[in-house]
Amino acid sequence: MKQNKSFKPYKCLLYKDNFDGIIEGKLRPPIELSLDPCNACNLKCKWCNAWRVRDDNKIMSKEDLFWIIKEAADWGVKGVCIAGGGEPTMHPQIAEAIELCTKEGLESAIISNGLNWSDKLIKAMVKNMRWVGISVDAANANTFLKEKGVDGFDRVIKNIKNLVKEREVLKNKTGPGITLKFVIHPLNQEEIYDACKLAKEIGVDAIHLRPVDFLSYQETEDDLDVRKINEEVRKAVTLNDNNFEVVPFFANFQKDMKRKITFDKCLLSPLIALCMPTGWWSCVDRRGDKPTKLCDIRDIRKFWGSKKHLEILNKINPSKDCGKCTMAKYYPWYEAYQNDEFFWKFA
Repeated sequence: MKQNKSFKPYKCLLYKDNFDGIIEGKLRPPIELSLDPCNACNLKCKWCNAWRVRDDNKIMSKEDLFWIIKEAADWGVKGVCIAGGGEPTMHPQIAEAIELCTKEGLESAIISNGLNWSDKLIKAMVKNMRWVGISVDAANANTFLKEKGVDGFDRVIKNIKNLVKEREVLKNKTGPGITLKFVIHPLNQEEIYDACKLAKEIGVDAIHLRPVDFLSYQETEDDLDVRKINEEVRKAVTLNDNNFEVVPFFANFQKDMKRKITFDKCLLSPLIALCMPTGWWSCVDRRGDKPTKLCDIRDIRKFWGSKKHLEILNKINPSKDCGKCTMAKYYPWYEAYQNDEFFWKFA
């Protein structure tokens, strides 16, 4: 099961009701809930996308965590991606939360660093989740230590192998898709091929490659060796076969691999709702950025699509204020739909 299928941009054509709501200024319930159970983390990645909040170590109460999942299902959300302003598996009830998503009829996924996995959690992920993404970002222990400040590479790889093995034991052929994630940075840009080779050897379905972006990297940009990176990627894609795929995500970056945003209005962020221990936020790519806070945990339906929500979105200029944008891949499709360039009312 190749997780990259879940990233095809044209799937947004299924979001007609949400697009109509954005055009009309009457927002529909989000397609996805991005759920951050905690801001605590056991690593210190140099490009952390939650640098604004990772040191406050806030953890959701069990009551709030379970309430949010039930509320999302009742609200009409379709899927829950458990991620983090920290490492989500540090929440003590994370396995139970995953199981609750299934009970409530929600598809679920997780993005984790893979360091804090128990046998119980691995079983819960295999039995319940649609995909699992693991941010490894290195091909060896030395690079991992330099990037993340912890000597945990071997433990992470062992946990991933156990996840693959558990999927085989349960013969779960529909999921979860298992994908390594690799943020390209000056510290690891020369070992892209080695990381891809390792990913294939340990039995995952795919590895995602993406350049570091300036917002996640605390508003600075490093110069990447573009020639070397392209060379490594060309070599890496030769590893592709029916069971494994190297997936470069470079579309949202310029040729020099620095960020590229071609729109100046924040319209599509309401496709995803972000909930953190500190409340709900209007943009999944700007975790903890105070101007984008929407409301406290239990007030989401009151504020979603409200005048305040729309005002927050209108104040954001992505081309000036943002790094990479999760929604960028959908904008051409949204604009075509908005202008009815598909002539969709004619078969």
